[in-house]
Amino acid sequence: MALLLTFVFAYILLVMEKYLYKKNWHDRLDVSMSFDVQGIPCGGTCHLEEVIKNEKKMPIPFLDIKFSVDSSLVFENEINASVTDRYYRRDVFSISGYRKIVRRLKLKGAKRGFYSLDKVDVLSYDYLYSEKELAVFNSDASIIVYPERIDVRRLSMVYQDLAGETGRKKSMEDPFAFRGMRDYVHGDPVKHINQKATARNGRPIVNLFEMKSTQKFMIVCDLHSQMNRDSEELLEKVISVSVSLAEELILNGMEVGFVSNGENNLGEKIFIPFGTGNKIVGDIDKNTALIDLTGRVAELNDMEDIYDDKSGDVIYLIISSGRAGFLSDYVREKRENGVLASAVLVHRTKDIKDLFMGKGTGSYTGVYPFEAD
Repeated sequence: MALLLTFVFAYILLVMEKYLYKKNWHDRLDVSMSFDVQGIPCGGTCHLEEVIKNEKKMPIPFLDIKFSVDSSLVFENEINASVTDRYYRRDVFSISGYRKIVRRLKLKGAKRGFYSLDKVDVLSYDYLYSEKELAVFNSDASIIVYPERIDVRRLSMVYQDLAGETGRKKSMEDPFAFRGMRDYVHGDPVKHINQKATARNGRPIVNLFEMKSTQKFMIVCDLHSQMNRDSEELLEKVISVSVSLAEELILNGMEVGFVSNGENNLGEKIFIPFGTGNKIVGDIDKNTALIDLTGRVAELNDMEDIYDDKSGDVIYLIISSGRAGFLSDYVREKRENGVLASAVLVHRTKDIKDLFMGKGTGSYTGVYPFEAD
């Protein structure tokens, strides 16, 4: 009889243990993921923080944490991981009551793009390892990998030659370079009136300023393929050259705009107005990082609306992987219409003859080759 009571008591304890654990194990338990930065350059590194918080007295003896991200995020330690088209990781923890565990996983962004971690799967066992429990924690962790930077300084002759062809540069007043005063004439800006000199002379006097030369560049990132074998890798190089060239110009004090016939992952076209400084570099980085090469890409001719400047003050640099003949015809047409343009042809070394159709690279006006290998 005593043995039977013992079994009954043990069974009741087992049932209660399972019930109480199932009811309470995930109460006040939080599993979260976050990246320590918003974005990194292609090839750069950052950390993914894995945080487990148990804000109750009851300990949890076994937690199996599982998550997956795109395999373009390469983790430094892959002992607990498997990699196919995605990176699958599994970590096991034991956590006592009122404790917090933080694990930092170092990773490298191997490819341009936007990456997110939407959920974390958590598996647990009760104290007797007799019952399996599952829970899913939502995550909003995300990171942007910006386009790869390429040394484009050898393309300096492109915009130098174009700048020389303008014949003139737009002149603008430099408000910081004072050079004298004169009497006010109709059409002078009111803001240039010198109040003290006006009061002293009894007639309107305006300040005069030195003049400075400026040049604007519009980078046109053409992602429409004119060759069937244009691979995603080559189009990625087109993006990298476009962004790198824009940054190089901005660092040299130029005013730069950016446009692409590629669309981002929301189906929006890429257009960034003229600007200078770090802000415009950041805007270009963020927008080009989100370009989806599997989406719709308009032909270069469908971007006609950006070529509306006939003053010669804007230089258009078209970065493409199309044929040299097509680009040369396109550039010549724009120049005939008063638009100053040139093209950079990004190519593989082995494709150079096909792209230039057996002719020398100097046979096509306004087209400059750039090897992507």
